[in-house]
Amino acid sequence: MSLTGSIHYVGKYFLGDVGQTTPIFAAMLGGALVSIPIWLYIIKRVQDNQKMITIAALLIGASFVPMIFLRTQLGFIIAMAFWGMSFGGFWLIMTPAMADSIDEIVVKTGKRNDGIFLGFRAFFGRLSYAVQALSFWAIHEITGFNSDPNATSQTDTALLGINIHMALIPAVLVIIGAIVFWGLNTLNKERVAEVKQQLKKMDL
Repeated sequence: MSLTGSIHYVGKYFLGDVGQTTPIFAAMLGGALVSIPIWLYIIKRVQDNQKMITIAALLIGASFVPMIFLRTQLGFIIAMAFWGMSFGGFWLIMTPAMADSIDEIVVKTGKRNDGIFLGFRAFFGRLSYAVQALSFWAIHEITGFNSDPNATSQTDTALLGINIHMALIPAVLVIIGAIVFWGLNTLNKERVAEVKQQLKKMDL
């Protein structure tokens, strides 16, 4: 949300024209599409959804880093292509990884309440909108961003603020989230296989 919400600022204040962001979005989409066969091959070889989603999340976090310093269209196109490749893997593996988690909960509780956990995911998805809005407001206040819609330029400090809410804050949050997820997650290949066997026995 922070990345996509920042693109308008990049177009207007870095590139001088919001229309110049179209190739940047195209690079992101192209990177995601190109990466799908690669991710499918790796996922098939590794056969560990929890490990793969952690790796994809860490790659997303790392892909943000160059964007903290970029100011040119070509730079953003290259960076967003790599970001799209990482993001493609994350979206590809997110649902199977969540299914593994729900399966384990079913084994522990003896009943299916998938809707509750999908609701949790939807809640945190909506929460991202609030986090984005609050972080943009705080950074713009701190960096002295000129909120006049007719303004065509910003101070160097305000431009740095755009880089921060576009890339630095998302990078930090994603990397911390991935580390916490990996530290708390007890699901591995062996445990997932065990859960599937137990589900068969429970006829669930």
